[in-house]
This record gives sequence, C-alpha cells and structure tokens, in this order.
Amino acid sequence: MKRTIFDKFLNSSRFRNLVFPILIFLVVFLGSVYKVDERLNNDEWLWVPIGVRFVDALENKDFAATHLSTRPGVSVSWISGITTQIATSNNLATVNNLGSDVYIDKRGYIINRIVFAFVFGILSVALFFLIKRLVGWRKAALVSLLVATHPLVLLKSDTVWTDLMLAFLMLLSLTSYMVFVKESKKKFLYLAGVLFGLAVSTKTIGIGLLPVFLLGPILYKKGRLKDTLISTLIAGAIGFGVFFLIYPYLWHNPF
Repeated sequence: MKRTIFDKFLNSSRFRNLVFPILIFLVVFLGSVYKVDERLNNDEWLWVPIGVRFVDALENKDFAATHLSTRPGVSVSWISGITTQIATSNNLATVNNLGSDVYIDKRGYIINRIVFAFVFGILSVALFFLIKRLVGWRKAALVSLLVATHPLVLLKSDTVWTDLMLAFLMLLSLTSYMVFVKESKKKFLYLAGVLFGLAVSTKTIGIGLLPVFLLGPILYKKGRLKDTLISTLIAGAIGFGVFFLIYPYLWHNPF
C-alpha cells in the first residue's frame, strides 16, 4: 500500500512540476555554496573586477570602454557587475575602483559566488522543463540530474562562469529550438534566438549553434530542409540582433 502511494506521488503533477524542480535547484545551489569562502578561483578574480568596470562604463555611456577582455562575457559581466554594485550599496562589500585596477574584498567575491549559484540553479530547472516537453519527465529528470551533479556545475572548477554560462545558454537555446521543431510554437523559436544571442555575447564560439540548428530537425526526422533553413535564419537573425543590441562596443571591434 505504501509503495502504491509513493508511486502515485512520483507520477503526480505536483512532483513533476514542483517537487522535482525544487530538488534540482537545491542540488545545484547547495553544492555551489558549500564551503563558499574557500573555493574562490582564477576566473572570479578576472570577472568580478571586469563586472564593476563594465557597469561603470555603461552608466557613463562610454560604450567603447566596455571592451575589457579579448572575449565578450557580457552576460557574466552584467550579473557580476550588478551583484557587486548592489552589495557595495548595502555595505556588504568594499570596492576600490582605480580605473584600470579594481580591488574588491573577499565578501564581494563570496556574494558573487552565491548569486551565480542561484542563477545556475534556475537555469538547471529551466533546462528540465524544456527537456520534459521533448522526451517526457522521466528522461528529462535523468538528464537534469546528470547536469546538476556534473562536477563543473556542482563544484565550480577553474572554468566556472564564462564556460559554464556558455554551456547552459547553448544547451537551453538548442533545447528551445527543438521544442519549436516538435510543437511548431513560434515562441520557442524566438526564445532560442534570444538565448543564442546571449550565448554569443558570453563567448563568440556560441555561433557554433547555427549548424546544429540545421542538423537538429534532420536528426529528429521532422520538417523539410526549406523550413529548417528559414527557422535557422530567424533564430540567427534574432540572436545577432540581441548580440549587437546589448553589447554596443562590438560595432567597433566585433571579434
């Protein structure tokens, strides 16, 4: 009897749409903030100061000054810059901005790590819901658990933030695109385009999504080549529009 009740709970909409997504979020978030004050790494020492300078440049409308690295990292710069600004405004962190050099106390880095743990937890949940539309909740649950417990996601290695953000945005973009292919709902095509733009704005290698957009429907055995070409062009156009809209300096130095 107990097993029957448990099985019913596992197959209930409440478990699929509420309990399991919360569990996914907690796995990523709690794993990320475990010993949060001891696991700062090189990537953070780069992007937290750049985030401060990036926000300052935008506030001063000095768009050329947002070119602070050889790679875009715009989504990471936004999150880190806004996080540090809010932290300093509430006396939770100290920042000494000397222009080319930005000094931030350890609390600022810890707060950034907590915020990114929250962001990646939310992205993991979003991935679960998208995959669920493609292959059902059981397979989506398995894939989501594999993603959530991956060492890069859970423990945050030296490649954290830019590479991890790129991976999530590309995967979410592709999954949204495949949901469009399956359901023919244009909102998912538009979502795929926006996520594609954010991926390219994180690292330009995100442009590698375009050939995958072309191959996806063929491998999925749905849709004509003409329709696939059109949908790929639409997603690409939206993505590049987002790319240039949110990262103005790239008009001057696109690569």
